Amino acid sequence: MIDFILNKTGETSLHYIGHSQGTTVFFVLMSMLPQYNIKIRTAHMLSPVVFMENMKTPLATVAAPLLGHRTILTEIFENQEFLPNSRMRALLRSQACNSDSLMQPACSNFLFLIFGWDSQYFNMTLLPEALKTVPAG
Repeated sequence: MIDFILNKTGETSLHYIGHSQGTTVFFVLMSMLPQYNIKIRTAHMLSPVVFMENMKTPLATVAAPLLGHRTILTEIFENQEFLPNSRMRALLRSQACNSDSLMQPACSNFLFLIFGWDSQYFNMTLLPEALKTVPAG
């Protein structure tokens, strides 16, 4: 995308604006392909998801010390997507997390484990809609 834009505009560098997962993609690109650093004039990160030091959720507390270090889990999941979308996962979300399901509290508790407990601000009727894009955003 960067090369396409630079080729179309004739510019040698551009300004990058990333939001959420787009910030992570940017940092991964810049670290894995450093030749792209010169092509970015400025980078503006909105809701960056690459910094986890202030997260207080149980999952983040347990996972943070493991991130960036080789462990048995990184050996098993290396170069694989974490919680990739699949038909089985989509079926589970649609059946267990729909607004009529008795399992919906389990779905919301799973999200609280990842994102933090905030039940007073959590709209249970939006859960099925929100889960359509999990885990990618």
